[in-house]
Amino acid sequence: MSRIADAATNDIAAWQDRPLEAVCPIVWTDGIVSKAREGPKVIDKTVHIAVGLPRDGKKEGSGPWSGKDGPAAF
Repeated sequence: MSRIADAATNDIAAWQDRPLEAVCPIVWTDGIVSKAREGPKVIDKTVHIAVGLPRDGKKEGSGPWSGKDGPAAF
């Protein structure tokens, strides 16, 4: 199991470090808000993603990013 996890971690790192197109005519952004515990308090956390459609037509995803201020954080 650890070998599989190591291989996946390497693939994920390579995907995160890939070069992105300089121009992306269409970009979608989205986020989901859920409750999370931070110390003794329960707060809203937002996870954001962005998906771009470059000129070659192959979707590229970016994210996720986490924020703690709810929907207005994006």
